[in-house]
Order: sequence, then C-alpha cells, then structure tokens
Amino acid sequence: VHGGRPSSEYAKIRKESLESKFRRILGSSSHTLFADRGFGPFLAVYRAATISYHVVKLTVWHLLLSDVHKRAEKFRETLIRLGPFYIKLGQALSTRPDILPSAYCQELSKLQDQIPPFPTRKAIRTIESELGSRMSDLFADISPEPIAAASLGQVYKAHLHSGELVAIKVQRPGMAPLLTLDALLFNMIGGQLKRFAKARKDLLVAVNEIVRHMFDEIDYVLEGKNAERFAILYSQGSGGEGRTSIKVPKVYWTYTRKSILALEWIDGIKLTDAERISKANLNRKKMIDEV
Repeated sequence: VHGGRPSSEYAKIRKESLESKFRRILGSSSHTLFADRGFGPFLAVYRAATISYHVVKLTVWHLLLSDVHKRAEKFRETLIRLGPFYIKLGQALSTRPDILPSAYCQELSKLQDQIPPFPTRKAIRTIESELGSRMSDLFADISPEPIAAASLGQVYKAHLHSGELVAIKVQRPGMAPLLTLDALLFNMIGGQLKRFAKARKDLLVAVNEIVRHMFDEIDYVLEGKNAERFAILYSQGSGGEGRTSIKVPKVYWTYTRKSILALEWIDGIKLTDAERISKANLNRKKMIDEV
C-alpha cells in the first residue's frame, strides 16, 4: 500500500487478515469476555443484526430525504449509535473530500470532539486491573469525570503522589475484539453505506487502510514510544541548530500499559481556535512551519 494506491486486492487480503485476527482473539487464552463465556458466535450474529437494522434505517432515510445536509446528519447520528469503530471511521472520512461529498465531510467533522464518554466506573476498573493497584495507591487525586472523550478512549486529569499533574488516557473496554469484528462486518454492509453517502471512490478499500491504523492506535505502549521518538526527532531545530518551541509531553511508563497511557499534563490551545491563538500572541507562521 505504501507509495501506491490501495487496490481491491489489498481489501481482500486485509479482510482475510482480520478474519484470522478475530479467530485468534476468540481462541486465545487471554480470557476476553468473548472467549471466556463462549459469546463469540452469538456476539457476531447480534452485532450483525444491530448493524443491519441501522443500515435499513439509513436506506429508508435515503428514500425519504432529498436534502443532502439532512442525509449527512442522519449518517453521522448512525455512526455514533454504531459505536467506536464507526465513529473513528467517520472521523477519518471527514478529512477525505476525495471520497465523500463536502456536506458529509463537514457533518462528520463534528465527530472530532462530540463523543459521549463511557462510565467512569469502567475506566477505574480498567486502571486498577491494568496497574494492579487501587486508585488511592496510584494517584493523589483524579477528576471524577473525563476531561475529554474520543472514539477509542477518554482522558482524566490526575495528580501523582509526587505532586506531578498528569493526563490519564483510558481505552474503551473490549476495543480489540470489537474493532476486529466491526471491521469484518463492515465488508458486508460497506456497499450500502457507500450508496447512501454517495462515496466517489471504493469505500471498502479506503476503510481497510484506515482500519490498519486503528489497531496501532489502541496500543498505548506503542503510542508512548512514538511520543518519545517524536520528541527526539523534533526537540532540535533543523540540522541540530537550536531548540524549537515544540513541546512533547513526558511519558510516565510506571502508569502506562497497552490500554492506559499516562502523560505529563500540558495546557494548550487547539490549532482551530484562532481567537485564543491571537490573544496568546503566538506567531502563526512559525507554528505552521514547525507543525
């Protein structure tokens, strides 16, 4: 794929890879919910029925709505109901006007920061299970609710017992098997979604490439290593002359696992917030050059 255009052959190979990955998850000794309780086949059928129901609803809306903006809104709402895989898919496609009409890209861009969180009690359970200690032993304090929520996880603000302020990123429970299952099932209904959204290109091929990156994103240890590598590469100016103004948060490896990432807390401004950037007297040209 790298250096060239994804092909339909790539989509086929990716589907076979996902099928193999899902079989390994169900048959592994990792004691996932699905392997432990024999829910694999039942989950697949139930999930397929749920997705099919929403696709049928979209088809009905396609027949009833002539306004492309209304169609795009229904498309976004459906992706949210279908869960993390489809939300992440929508986020990725929102930046692809070569695949979707501009009305759909604009509507899907709302998925970037309007994601409902999962319950904090589940996040606490994940943290304590992964780190092997009670919350009171791990942190001096932690925000009662997430500061931000995304498609694959959410972030809490916490103080370590040393006094350092950190961001604790917690992955949504059961992401690996659910992402794999949804990616497989997408191959069943991708054609219908393509027709509803009036996609200009082969949606299945594009999605299979997006899925490949999703599995990298749910490995927070890899994300931490990439953050440190980024810091090494960009902490110096070009040719090693002087330091740039790029700040990369420190990774706290003691509190980091595959589904938990602990980073130095840094207050910042979104690049899209032009008003706050102006008030902070930041040099926009320099920022663009460095980013």
